[in-house]
Amino acid sequence: MLRQLFDEPNRQDDGNGILQSTLRMIDQFCHAVRSQERLHERFYRLELFAASFASVLDELEQSRYATEKFGRRVHKKYESEMTEQELEDYRLFLYFYKNAFIRVFSTLDKLGYFLNELFEVRTEKVKPKFSYFTVLRQMHRRKIHAGLEQQLYNLKMRYRDPMQRLREKRNTEIHYLNIELLNDLTAVKRQFADSMRVENIEANMADLDEAYDMVVQSLRTVFVYAVKYVD
Repeated sequence: MLRQLFDEPNRQDDGNGILQSTLRMIDQFCHAVRSQERLHERFYRLELFAASFASVLDELEQSRYATEKFGRRVHKKYESEMTEQELEDYRLFLYFYKNAFIRVFSTLDKLGYFLNELFEVRTEKVKPKFSYFTVLRQMHRRKIHAGLEQQLYNLKMRYRDPMQRLREKRNTEIHYLNIELLNDLTAVKRQFADSMRVENIEANMADLDEAYDMVVQSLRTVFVYAVKYVD
């Protein structure tokens, strides 16, 4: 859908990438649940929830793609040096970058809910509003499906640094500052500076790419395991 912004066709999947592999595992899980004659009712609810991950992943991938495309159009290091078109592209980069890193954590939290329900972790008894990472800690503490938990923990640690940087930005965006206040602060700052240096687009994209990989790999790991669990 967002590729239409760049007069491009919809994403063409070759079927060999990790995104397509993950989507296939989600489909296999849903099929495995439907093919069972006797399963607890919660599995049928989980099938519906699992199927929604296809659109969740598609939206995340599109946001990441748009972020990259608009970022490539920005070349100047200071806003004062930009043409109106480049400044607009920079603002769109920021918009989709924010959208993408918020989606990273919302997707993981949905995965946490799925794990919590699938394996009856009961994280809500410890923390009513819990995150994906809280579920992982509960799985570790209670030794629930330790093999899967270890794989997910390894992914968490592999991508720890970029995820921490994005978490700080997400927390600032959601809990502390909104875009209107940021604009007000920017206007004030411009009174005391001739130029505003732009975000480090290359570094931001590197973090976002790492976070995207972490999300997709975590989902694939979960659904590879979940398919075997319900078979």
